[in-house]
Amino acid sequence: MHRLYLLNLLQYILSYNYIFCKQLTGMYLSEHEIVDYILSIDNDLKDAYELLNEYRNFNSVATIDNAAEMLDELIIKFHNSNINEYHKSYKLLKNWRQEIIN
Repeated sequence: MHRLYLLNLLQYILSYNYIFCKQLTGMYLSEHEIVDYILSIDNDLKDAYELLNEYRNFNSVATIDNAAEMLDELIIKFHNSNINEYHKSYKLLKNWRQEIIN
């Protein structure tokens, strides 16, 4: 199954956690339990999810002083990932590096 589809599905499930879990299982699962279960299905999916969260973290915490270093680390991680869907992200980050930093 397409990893980005699974990541979007995970986000959707987490958005409607209570409704889905109550209807499907009769009980409520915590967000952490749902994420752990879904990510345990496939290591590549887990890697994709973690890399996505690193990118989101970069957007939240990077400052003018550390943006270049943080972005360079991210670019390397996207490049080294075995996730085909992230190769476009790698190229985008690499090509727009200076603009992202500023």
